[in-house]
Amino acid sequence: MQTKILSVGMAACDITLNPIPADILEIDNWIISPPVAHGGGDALNVAVALGKLGADVALCSRIGQDWMADIIMAQLKESGVNTTHMIRDEKASTATRFVLVDEKGERHFASAKAIYSRFDVNDVPYHVLHKAGFIHFGSAMQLSRMDDGGIERLFREARRLGKCTVMDASLPSERQRNRHKNWANALSGALYQTDYFLPGQTEAEYISKETQPEKQADFFWQFGLKAYIVKLGSKGCFVTDYKRQSYLPPPAVSVKDTNGAGDCFTAGFILALSHGWDVFEAAAFANAAAALSITKEGAAGGLTGYSDVMKLYKSS
Repeated sequence: MQTKILSVGMAACDITLNPIPADILEIDNWIISPPVAHGGGDALNVAVALGKLGADVALCSRIGQDWMADIIMAQLKESGVNTTHMIRDEKASTATRFVLVDEKGERHFASAKAIYSRFDVNDVPYHVLHKAGFIHFGSAMQLSRMDDGGIERLFREARRLGKCTVMDASLPSERQRNRHKNWANALSGALYQTDYFLPGQTEAEYISKETQPEKQADFFWQFGLKAYIVKLGSKGCFVTDYKRQSYLPPPAVSVKDTNGAGDCFTAGFILALSHGWDVFEAAAFANAAAALSITKEGAAGGLTGYSDVMKLYKSS
């Protein structure tokens, strides 16, 4: 059974500013910790987390020919991620996000990401799909060409090849939200080709128009998912395989930075699936991966390896 994982979607250079008070615009001068620049974006975060967990993982995304891209490439290689299929765009700069971390550890973004509109399904080589066992798309509602049929084409081909498809979503900016009046309809083709859908609570509510995980699950049932898993932040997750359902609380940890926690959850879930675990065991392992990740600054900063996640998983 193939276990190689391909992550497709957003990659960005995150510049973290911490701590930022809620009333920063009312303050003339504020002292922060030294800024830290590192790779970010959900597909990249998932790939990095998988690399740290020891998975055979590759990332396919589009970055520029600038110093931000160099930071991204260095981090990917350091984490053991295959970068062969990263596209260095000569006409657009790398997506850059300022991550404003408030005094509670929650994150807020200010972004420049025109390059996302240039990513297309044709950027994913066929032979890469053929070699991977799991195809993860991490950026529904963010990459316009992929939202408008690209994800569906990618996943349809992946399924034709017998691969497992996993999709996450990222809430579009205020400017992007009117791109589709009905996001459930816009993503329906992709959802019909998805085995496991793992949105965050905000994204799940935005797409389904339902606030309760159980009702969201009922809504997404129409797409024939193998399982629906919604990430609930500090409350853990809700999981259903449409035979049974459960709320799974996360392990208790000291929170340093929640940036990338949801992506580490996704990485842990995919890795556990690749080891043959059922969805409930995989989600519990994913909770542990997400919990460990937030104990240090930076996306996946606290994720130190498979054995540490397993230890936390077994103790919770």
